[in-house]
Amino acid sequence: MVAGVNQPARVQPVQPAAATTPATASSPAAVRVWRATSSTAVTVLDGLSPACAPFAAWWDTEAGRRRKLRTPEHQAVLADARQVRALAGVAVAQARSQCKTAREASANPLAARRRAARLAAKTAKGRRRAARAEVRAARVAYPAALYQRALQAHAAHVVPTSGVSAASWLSSQDWTTVWPASLSAGLLGLHAGALYLGRRHAAVAPAAPEESVSVEERQLLDRLHPEYWTAHAAGRGLAGTLTTPPTLGPGGIRCEVRLDGTWTVKALAAKADSIRALLGARTALRLRITGGARGGWAVLTLATRHATDGVSAAWTSARIPADPTAMSVGVDTETGEEVLVPFDERMLISGASGAGKSWSTRPLMATAHLRGDLVFLDGKGEEATLWDGVCRVAVTAAEINLVIDEVHAEMTRRAAVLKRRTLSRWDGPQLTVLIDEGQVVLAQVRRDKGRLQRLVELSSLGRSRGVVLWWATQCPVTDGAAPGVDEMIAPNLLTRFSLRVASST
Repeated sequence: MVAGVNQPARVQPVQPAAATTPATASSPAAVRVWRATSSTAVTVLDGLSPACAPFAAWWDTEAGRRRKLRTPEHQAVLADARQVRALAGVAVAQARSQCKTAREASANPLAARRRAARLAAKTAKGRRRAARAEVRAARVAYPAALYQRALQAHAAHVVPTSGVSAASWLSSQDWTTVWPASLSAGLLGLHAGALYLGRRHAAVAPAAPEESVSVEERQLLDRLHPEYWTAHAAGRGLAGTLTTPPTLGPGGIRCEVRLDGTWTVKALAAKADSIRALLGARTALRLRITGGARGGWAVLTLATRHATDGVSAAWTSARIPADPTAMSVGVDTETGEEVLVPFDERMLISGASGAGKSWSTRPLMATAHLRGDLVFLDGKGEEATLWDGVCRVAVTAAEINLVIDEVHAEMTRRAAVLKRRTLSRWDGPQLTVLIDEGQVVLAQVRRDKGRLQRLVELSSLGRSRGVVLWWATQCPVTDGAAPGVDEMIAPNLLTRFSLRVASST
């Protein structure tokens, strides 16, 4: 190397340490993050798409209507109408000039020249009004394209000073503080985003594996999709309703329905036949419409399957809830969960002969017997045979009268105990009184006004004293020659457990 001459330095490239090498785009961690992010984004878009679908559907419908009207014939009519309007405007200007000349020539307002000028001006203005009306009608027949109207509206946002810059109250401030450009850009982006989301096809993702979805369920899922519903709902008288992407669970298909305008859950339920026709659902398929978690929404459920399939319906003491204030009346076929009601609630159980009323009350009776004391009054007698020796049973008229008197006496005794102990509610074991075939028992008791009054007091006063009345009957009516329940007892039986009955009245 020659001294004094600067030689370029040789730079040895530095190899990054393996421990500090950043994760590449193809590393497992980056892939997991990407998949999670994309999955979240798709879920959010799927949730927003149904809300924007009505706007996109309206936009497409209106754009199509305008496109059909924009024919060469309508365009020619509009051009002719504009030409006639322009000529009418020229005629009005000439008439005004003639009026001005006539006024300068004569100060007499009744002069023939001035009167003729005024008549000509009036005629010209009338023709201009007619020409303007023709232009308006032609514009309706040949409307501007919808995207042109949207661009004009957004252009008006971008140039707010076109109409307000001359206002004196804006003279001392920048117009961008009144209508910033960022707001105009945001409106434009919101418009475009709403159209994209409304036209987006949200994927129907059933909760069950694809291979387990039946052909019927696949058809129902497709027809409940917001895109299909929006396109066909109006034809079935369901315009103003919109579904969300349906889900398939253990209890069948579940879908939320948005209710716009004057729609209510009750009105939608009245349209059940129209919904069934729109979906092409079987007549025997159970379709249920209930209220949603918030106002303006309903829940549509199709029982294509049951959550209780493969689950034993045999009752055991293990089905008694751990909560001593609740008892189970059965299993929900949609969720598979136990249906719980308050244990100390007075109950009206109804069901026609053969509907399973006695079988359905056995778990309730077993719960009452294991938790406290049970008294069974059976107007028919067959079911009492199974419970004889398990609890207090009354079948004949004499036995029923005696038990009613004894239970009423026990209720009176407990009232005295509560008063002596200065308590407001009974804290001991519950005494449950079940009256089966209530119409038979009531027919026997109604002849004795005093004993009927004791029954009424059991229903109205017994709950706070630990005496709870359950009334079972085939026909839960309070009027007629053979009522199923007394009109003074029925209002106190707040929990209603109904099976199949002969009629709604």
